[in-house]
Amino acid sequence: MEDSTSEGAVLDIELYQSLETRAAELSKNLTQVVLRLQTEMKQMSNSTVESCNVYKESVQRLSDQVDTCTGKTVQLITECDELDKDLAQLHIMAKQIKTIDKALDRLNQAI
Repeated sequence: MEDSTSEGAVLDIELYQSLETRAAELSKNLTQVVLRLQTEMKQMSNSTVESCNVYKESVQRLSDQVDTCTGKTVQLITECDELDKDLAQLHIMAKQIKTIDKALDRLNQAI
């Protein structure tokens, strides 16, 4: 029986050494995966920050453009109002010219 006990002890030592080697490999692989994951997370974080900066700048530029367009639209409306007033005077003048033209026609007929 002693022979089987010593053989069992040898197997247990070999099994222990095999488990220890496998655990060391797994630990090394886990460390590599964690480092890779950390690098990728850092890159994702940097990309997210950069995209937020781009978004912020885009919104600011859009806001500036909207302000500029609003100012130009107000200016255009003001100029259109002035043009409308000028054209209203032309309408009045056109009526006066028609009245004068009719009066000249009557005067020519009378002569």
